[in-house]
Amino acid sequence: MTVQTFLELNESSIGPIGAAWDSCDALKQLNKTRSALYGLEDFDGLIVPTCMNSCATLHMPWYGEMVKSAYRCNQLIPIAPGEYWAHAPAYCCGVPIGITDLQTYSPVPVANSFNSRLGFRPISSEDVGKKIKISYYTPSGSIQTDELELTPNGDSVTEMSVGSVISIKKGPTDGRVAVFAVDSNGNCCSLLFYAYALEDDLKYRQYCMNLACCSACQQVVIKVKKKYLPFTSAHYNHPIDFEEHPLAIGMQAIAELGKRTTEGYKMYQALIGSAINYLKKNTSKKQETISDIGLSTDYPTVLHECNV
Repeated sequence: MTVQTFLELNESSIGPIGAAWDSCDALKQLNKTRSALYGLEDFDGLIVPTCMNSCATLHMPWYGEMVKSAYRCNQLIPIAPGEYWAHAPAYCCGVPIGITDLQTYSPVPVANSFNSRLGFRPISSEDVGKKIKISYYTPSGSIQTDELELTPNGDSVTEMSVGSVISIKKGPTDGRVAVFAVDSNGNCCSLLFYAYALEDDLKYRQYCMNLACCSACQQVVIKVKKKYLPFTSAHYNHPIDFEEHPLAIGMQAIAELGKRTTEGYKMYQALIGSAINYLKKNTSKKQETISDIGLSTDYPTVLHECNV
């Protein structure tokens, strides 16, 4: 179900009374509901399994807030801030293994060293004409900021070569935006990553993986807590990220809270509790495929490759 369809079906729950489904009040209420559901519990519907190979640095997927658990060869890998993993009881061939939360963020989900110009191409024709703002260090160390307009043929390219990126900001988009490296002749030479529709100020949490091991099993399964990202009017065609029933209950709860009365607050607590209980009971069976846990077109379809 899309954001627009959900708001149309639940227009009666939008406060103040009489607000239309496509009003600012409607989106604000929906986002407050989603934020409340994201923040209260780590129920299964907000945990996304993702597969990857062992490497030195893990950049959190765009939709991820933090790594909740990790496994390799069905062995639980400890996760901790700083260097605490070295003291955790998880060893491989006598060597401690673990994932360190660096508590830092990168503006790109790949190694931040390029020495080439970067280009941007929208996947959806609806995004032609929208803007991308990128700040970066040139190879000589100077700081450059370019504001680029997206074009259908991908000639939205930085003015100078990029040594490392400082920030990338884009407004709401209908679909993904491909980011690629450009060679000295102005030709696209390699796809680096995609900036997804709900991303605005690109930031990716970083983890260091100390997984050197004599085991032949190199695949790592991480379970990621989804990050709350607000919907805007550009996202009416996106799928909602919860089942309709608990989200509708949550909308009613936020409406009651908006009354600013004791009775309204009691109703809010009862309704939001009902939504949480529903999600706890019904989301565990929804981990069969990525498409069942929201924003299906933007999640990588990798779950079927995992052996947890």
